[in-house]
Amino acid sequence: MMATSLITLCAVCEGQSITQEAIKWCPDCDEAYCFNCLKHHGIAKATRNHSVIAIADYRELPPFIFEMKMECGVHRARYQLYCKKHECPCCIKCIDSEHRKCEDLLPLEDVVSGSKSSAALADLEERLGDLKQFFKNILNEKEEHSTEITKTYKKIENEIRQFRIKLDKRLDELETDLLKSLIDLEKGVKKGIVIVSDKLKTNEEKTLNLLNGITSMKHHASDLQVFFAIKEIEKEVEIEEHKAEELANNEELNIQTFSLTFNSKLPNLVATTESFGKISTKYLQSKIVYQRTKQKQAQIILENSIEKDLMLKNTFRVRRENYNWCGGTLVLPNNKVLLLEVPVYLYNRKIGEKWTELDDDSCEAYLVVLNQDGSLDRKVRVSSWSYSIAAINSKTVAVTSSRHPKIVIVNLQNKSVQKTINTKYPCYGIEYFNESLVYSCGENGIEMRNLISGKVTKLKIGNKTMYEHIAIHNEKIYISECWGHNGITCYDMAGNLIWRWEDNEVVGGISDLTVDKNSYVYGIGTNSTHLVIIFPNGRQSKYVSIKDNLRMLNLRSIACCQQSNNLYVTDDFLNTRIYEIN
Repeated sequence: MMATSLITLCAVCEGQSITQEAIKWCPDCDEAYCFNCLKHHGIAKATRNHSVIAIADYRELPPFIFEMKMECGVHRARYQLYCKKHECPCCIKCIDSEHRKCEDLLPLEDVVSGSKSSAALADLEERLGDLKQFFKNILNEKEEHSTEITKTYKKIENEIRQFRIKLDKRLDELETDLLKSLIDLEKGVKKGIVIVSDKLKTNEEKTLNLLNGITSMKHHASDLQVFFAIKEIEKEVEIEEHKAEELANNEELNIQTFSLTFNSKLPNLVATTESFGKISTKYLQSKIVYQRTKQKQAQIILENSIEKDLMLKNTFRVRRENYNWCGGTLVLPNNKVLLLEVPVYLYNRKIGEKWTELDDDSCEAYLVVLNQDGSLDRKVRVSSWSYSIAAINSKTVAVTSSRHPKIVIVNLQNKSVQKTINTKYPCYGIEYFNESLVYSCGENGIEMRNLISGKVTKLKIGNKTMYEHIAIHNEKIYISECWGHNGITCYDMAGNLIWRWEDNEVVGGISDLTVDKNSYVYGIGTNSTHLVIIFPNGRQSKYVSIKDNLRMLNLRSIACCQQSNNLYVTDDFLNTRIYEIN
């Protein structure tokens, strides 16, 4: 019978083709009863101990309860026993057909007794409560996010309008200044024209008078008078010609004009400016963390007041050779980035497996140097069995070999091996510390070799474990174990244990680790898109999922720049993300 029906009918009456509304439901019988049939149900020996519930309560039960079968689907008989081996209920007939050899067959009534107060049900309630609180917190955060987005929108909108007002005001000021210069220039030119014109009019008038005098003499004066007048007029003409020559050679007769030339930056600005601005987005990690109850008991995961957030600043993409993978990442003292590019099938092997015979020259590995903008500076070819790298200075790095018992010092500037250091065992993770190289010898422990004296010291750290990657900061050494293990351990340099962090589910086996200037430890997992941030005390941690537009399959290597406190995370395919640590 469906709990969604408007009326629930009595099952007994319905079997007699009588329509009668039920008032109670018996979970043991899985049937509904009307008032009369309920009396017989309560009297009958087989059903007198059954507990019934109101139909209204029955309708509130979750849908999956109605879908449960209270009888064997094969034999159409009621369940009476429970098989612990197969973890299923069974009827009497099931014993012969399916559970003949099963020894742990218990009465179903004994097994289900106390189910409502069982630890399993309490655990489910608590876990569902966690889920409910998680979704509530997320929804609250999204509401706050929506409100904050509205505020941000109004703030940016006002900034755009204010910028436009400032821009208009400044352009108006520049226009006013330019027009004023134009007006002043026009007035100055015209004034100069008036002054020169006045001089020319005076000279023109005197010349005209002399010319009129000659005309008059020709008509009315005697020859004698004309003869003597010529001498006087000639003197005056010479004076006027001299003035004309001086005037012609003077800049006063130059024709002054003017034209407009805009500031070269303005036309270029108009032509090259593609937009008024750019609205950019950034992703911040949600502060709401979901952690299952059982995990909470073992590890404290901060849900509020998270002090470490990562903000994506840039992404470097490197063209890899022959489908190589990333074997290591570090930041050189000159802030250039160094990647170790190794053959994929070598990088995928497990430490300790029997090596496949292979010449170093049969495939290629490289030290890839990137400039601060991500452009390629240079590539230096190294052994295909190179495993880890450590910066001695901006020009030289140490490279370990997972097959050969040696460490090579490579000069990046002239692309050559500067020195080869023979070791007792093949080496894995390596760090440069106090003029010494500290490196892992796998299950043979960790050694420290002074580069000046050549003295080798074996550090008294931990048990005989397959150590892989190491990091050193503030006189502490942080160690991850071989792939497949899931812990990071912190020791002081004397070998005293400070703390150990373990993860079983989210990150998986640690494939690399690094430490920032504030002693926060960052670890990435094998075949994972998550990294873990471990607080300096080792008791608190936070998981961060590396997700954005660039497809990143698996994280392989991680490094922190102590100067800028930027985090560099590299994936299988040599894509490196640069995060700012807030």
